[in-house]
Amino acid sequence: MEPYKKWKKKRHLRTIPEEIDIDTFTATFIKADKKVVEPVKKNIVKTGYDDTFKLIIFGNSGAGKATFLRNNTKKVISGSKVNKEIGIEFYNKSVILGQNRYQLQIWSFNDIDRIHLFYSTYSKSAHAGLLVFDISNLYSLANYEAWVSLIRREVNDPENFPILLIGNKLDLKENRQVQSPQGIRMAKSLDVSGYIECSALTGENVEEIYRIIVQKILDLSHLIARNSIEINKK
Repeated sequence: MEPYKKWKKKRHLRTIPEEIDIDTFTATFIKADKKVVEPVKKNIVKTGYDDTFKLIIFGNSGAGKATFLRNNTKKVISGSKVNKEIGIEFYNKSVILGQNRYQLQIWSFNDIDRIHLFYSTYSKSAHAGLLVFDISNLYSLANYEAWVSLIRREVNDPENFPILLIGNKLDLKENRQVQSPQGIRMAKSLDVSGYIECSALTGENVEEIYRIIVQKILDLSHLIARNSIEINKK
């Protein structure tokens, strides 16, 4: 049975693109030793939220999504039997950018084979997504193209829907099977908003991921609003 499982995973796994010039990629990336987001000032105290965004986090089982969420968010208890059966969990996260405080409502999806029939119900109105894989396990990338295709097919505005490709388990970098340049090439081939590596276990880069995805949502919303004003003026 084990050889069949490995074959089944492998037949869905696309070759990591090699021909893409990563030096020309203008999207924002961060590495473990370089954080590009300004630190949050500790004297900021807000009780309300300036805005609320819906975030979906997805990827194959074993990529570390549960640890990513459990260690850095607040789980919302749901009694829905359907949600548990198809592998959906709901979390809240507070993110501070500058003087503003934002709430993320995070829906976590586990298995593409079990959820694709229900996905449209939960993905509508989402603002952004995180696709998580395990850098120490090449097979955790199985179906990565199918995940992105599914998301873009179901969300309301796929052209203005930022997705970050997340290489998790940076604490196991000595055993990595996916190198950083390969992750960047995958992100570019998928035309997503960026590639970031983190460790959900130690928390390295996790807060930066949340702040970056919120910033990308804000940037896109401002761009959409500006384009709408220009169209109305015409």
